[in-house]
Amino acid sequence: MTTIAWDGKTLASDTRCNSGNIKLKISKIRKHKGHLVAWAGPCSHGEEMFAWWKAGAKPKDFPDSQLNDDDRVDFVVVTPERKVFLWQGAAYPQDMSLNKQYAIGSGRDFALAAMYLGKTAPEAVELAGRFDTGTDSDGVEFICLK
Repeated sequence: MTTIAWDGKTLASDTRCNSGNIKLKISKIRKHKGHLVAWAGPCSHGEEMFAWWKAGAKPKDFPDSQLNDDDRVDFVVVTPERKVFLWQGAAYPQDMSLNKQYAIGSGRDFALAAMYLGKTAPEAVELAGRFDTGTDSDGVEFICLK
């Protein structure tokens, strides 16, 4: 799957994407109008969620693909005020802002433990990639809020 980590200042992601049995690299994080955005799950559906969110995230236009657990992505938005919102198979987000650090994806447990022990989000994703088979430790990208 992937690992996305937020340490309160930086949003980080691995770059693994699979096409059948072939490992590829892709960007899963974006910055748009001061917001940081990332997803874990099928890359094409992540792009679809990003387009939906950029268009205003209207519940009536929520992508049908997100109603199917096999196609669903976990979609995270960090606002310029450092509020963290998670869309997970529904048109309305969960507010995850009470968490000092946050992570999603198959390597989230490793990333959360790493950040709890003082690692940054990029370091946490890299560490998760050492243990989680769905995370690429060789390709970590990140974006910081000002």
